[in-house]
Amino acid sequence: MSSCCSDAVSKRPIIYPGIQFTTMAKFKTTIQLEDADDKDYTVFQHELERQSLKSKQQVAKSKTNIGGKKEYQWKGDITIREIANAIFRAASKTGKKFSFTIMKSKTVAG
Repeated sequence: MSSCCSDAVSKRPIIYPGIQFTTMAKFKTTIQLEDADDKDYTVFQHELERQSLKSKQQVAKSKTNIGGKKEYQWKGDITIREIANAIFRAASKTGKKFSFTIMKSKTVAG
């Protein structure tokens, strides 16, 4: 195994002359609570922040609200499964039916 692979596994930045790659994953999630108002999304946001503090994940507050959907940004040493579990637990606290998507951001180096 080459040294670049061992760096990727250990989550340390990989440094090449003039370019720096990091192995920290970034995700974008979109959540929609059915028949929800601002209070429901406030409960969801509070629970989501509580979940992220427990696991030391970083989640940004909702940046967009399009057609009743809210978008959140995640970054850190985290998996899609961990994000889905956090969203499921937080959304369940609202008592509303919900749907969500999770997209992994890809970094393009030039």
